Amino acid sequence: SLIREPTQLRRQTEVRTRFQNSDRLRTQLNGTETAVNALPPMDVETEANPQERQYGQVPPPGAEIYLKAYRTGGGTQGNVEAEMLTVLRSAIPYVKQVINYEAATGGTEPESLDKAILRVPGLLRSSQRAITRKDFEYHAMRVPDVDIARAHCLDANIEMDKQWTEPDAIKPGQVCILTIPQADIQDLSRGLSPQELKLNDEVATKIKDYLNERKPLGVQILLREPKYIGVKVKAMIIVGQNADRGYVSSQFLKRLYRFLNPITGGTEGQGWPLGHPVYPSDVIAYCQQFYQQIPHVLYLKAVELRGIRQQDRENWSVAPIPEPVIYPSEFGVVCSWDNQDENEERRTAHEIELILDN
Repeated sequence: SLIREPTQLRRQTEVRTRFQNSDRLRTQLNGTETAVNALPPMDVETEANPQERQYGQVPPPGAEIYLKAYRTGGGTQGNVEAEMLTVLRSAIPYVKQVINYEAATGGTEPESLDKAILRVPGLLRSSQRAITRKDFEYHAMRVPDVDIARAHCLDANIEMDKQWTEPDAIKPGQVCILTIPQADIQDLSRGLSPQELKLNDEVATKIKDYLNERKPLGVQILLREPKYIGVKVKAMIIVGQNADRGYVSSQFLKRLYRFLNPITGGTEGQGWPLGHPVYPSDVIAYCQQFYQQIPHVLYLKAVELRGIRQQDRENWSVAPIPEPVIYPSEFGVVCSWDNQDENEERRTAHEIELILDN
C-alpha cells in the first residue's frame, strides 16, 4: 500500500509535473500562446537537500504523480513463524540456504479504497484532538502499535448492567469507549470466542495514554469491552444423493462463524452491529446468498437459534430450547465459536443437519 501519512507524502512525493511529458505549461495570454517554466530544473543539490515547499494547486487532469517510497507486504499471511522460510525462490551466488530465526510480525491487511474514503473525513475533522464521540472513536482506532477492530463511544447517562461493569452509569466528565481488539480472522473454522477478544492491560494503557493527550482537561477515559452474547445456530439443509457431507457442513460452518462475528459479521462484513438482535430470518437470508454455489445443496429447510450467555468469568451456558430472537443489550454484540466441549448440552458450536432429498 502507498504511504498515507501527510508528512511522508509531502517528503516522498516527487514534485508534481516534474516528470510530465513536457516541462512547460502553455497559457493563453492576449490571444498568444506563451511558454513559461513550470518548475526550475532538478539538480543534484535540490535532490540531496530538498527544501520545504507548499503547493496549493490541484494537479491537472491526467497528471502522473510518482512516489519514491512504497510499503509492501503479504498482509496477515506474512506473519510467519520462526524457521518457516527455508526455500530459496531464486539462486543467489554463494548463498546455500536461508532461514528466518525470528517470527515475522506486524503484517496487516491492506486498506481498501472504500475505507480510505471514509477515513479521510475523520482525519480532517478530528486532527489531533478528541471532543465529540466520533473524535474519540476515531483516535481509539489509530493508536500506534495497537490494532483495534472497532470502537464505540457511549452516550452519557447510559444505565449499565451491574454484572458487566462498575460504576453503573457514566458520570458527568467521563467518556466510556467500548473497544474490540483485532483478532486473527484468517481461519474462522471455529469462530471467535469472547476470550480471544479480551483487551489486555498493556493495550488498554496505550489507548488511554493516547486519548489523554487529545481529550479536554478534566475528562476521564473509561475503556470497556462490549457485553458479548453467543449465538448457536442449528440449520437443517436438504441435499442431493451425491452431496459431500463433510464439504457441505464445513462450508456452512465457516460462513456462519464469519457472519455471527464481532469483526467480520453482519450484512456488510464489518462486524455485527452493536445492540442489533439476531433473527432466524437474518441467518436464512445470509445463507441464501451462497448455498446455491455449493454442489448438491438444494435448499435450506429450517434454522433454530439458541443464545449462549455468560454465567461467570469462565463458564457459558447454552439455552436449552430454541429462541425466536437473540437480543444483545444496547451495548452488546453477538459472536459464535466452538468450545469443543464433549458434552453436547454445553457445546457452543453450530450444528448442520443434512437431510437427503427423497
